[in-house]
Amino acid sequence: MKDDSILKNIFGDTSASREFHKMILNDINNNKFQYCYLSIESFKKVSIKEGMGWTNQYMSTEILQRIYFATITGYLRQYRWIEGIYNGIETSNYLVFAASLRGFLESVTDYYDALYNIPLNLAEQYELVNKALRGEITDYIINYKELENILLHFQEASKNSLKTDPLYNPKTAKAYMESKHLKPLNLYKCYCELCEITHPAKDSLELFIDENNFLYSFNNNKDKDLIEEFMNRHSEKFSELHMRFENLCIINLKLLNLFKIDKFCTVSVESIDTDGIILWTKIKKYVNKFQ
Repeated sequence: MKDDSILKNIFGDTSASREFHKMILNDINNNKFQYCYLSIESFKKVSIKEGMGWTNQYMSTEILQRIYFATITGYLRQYRWIEGIYNGIETSNYLVFAASLRGFLESVTDYYDALYNIPLNLAEQYELVNKALRGEITDYIINYKELENILLHFQEASKNSLKTDPLYNPKTAKAYMESKHLKPLNLYKCYCELCEITHPAKDSLELFIDENNFLYSFNNNKDKDLIEEFMNRHSEKFSELHMRFENLCIINLKLLNLFKIDKFCTVSVESIDTDGIILWTKIKKYVNKFQ
């Protein structure tokens, strides 16, 4: 996160975000772990040999790993787009600003759609997952299918996917932005406006033209005013969206820390006070029952 004063007009006060960003980047850069997933064939062979206790232990570890990967990679992608927004504002380049803001919108709504329900879902199963991690569930196989599908879609959906399962088909931007939890922000209308600027369309050319009573002239210096005008109209929704994204990221990482598995731990988030976040209060009620 760069100078937060430049981003203030679009995201509000981001000074706390800047400090969090420094800490989490330090944790990520110091993470020397390597991660892997068993192939389906290998998993089946070991599962048959080792039994249900091992199977549940492995599946529970893998689910936590997928949550961790989704949270971290989604976070890093998001901040690449924010850097682009920053650069667009700093250099008064409306096209860079609009393209990066459009990318931010797509990225953050994809992240929110995939991860919004995961913290509470995981907290509700906190005791179950911990027992499975200790190899104590040996009489049945835990069903993580719904949770796994959400995470697989987030991590692997692609228009270029060779997989035929609809699970790997990406959703539309409209589906993300008009989901139950995000529709009140009216993001899709704003997104369509950004698309008209970033696509090779009429609006992207009229950025450089002035018209007065059917008289036209070139103007290559409108970017700064256009950026400010756009931020004035939409800053409230982007400020709310940025706050939701960061809160969700922090909560996911703090919840993962509770399982005390080093390769899924992010030490820096422990210094962040989340007691004022309603979702974290709900999570604590579930977790505290079993601690």
